[in-house]
Amino acid sequence: MFSNRSVASPSFYEPKVADAVVLIDDTSHGMVRTEVRCKRCGSHLGHVFPDGPKPTGQRFCMNSLALKMEPATDD
Repeated sequence: MFSNRSVASPSFYEPKVADAVVLIDDTSHGMVRTEVRCKRCGSHLGHVFPDGPKPTGQRFCMNSLALKMEPATDD
């Protein structure tokens, strides 16, 4: 669902497959943020924040258990 060539952090500026996730307003724990869920099963994947890098300005912070890490390819 997500693609990141950085090894330092499991955060991304956009989903690899945009229609595979659903964004939901999350006001739990006294905060306002956006939760990222799997569109197919509704599982919690992480949160997205508006302080990310270009080109989107978004920072998708994904739970490591929600990620399937694969070696980068030369495409």
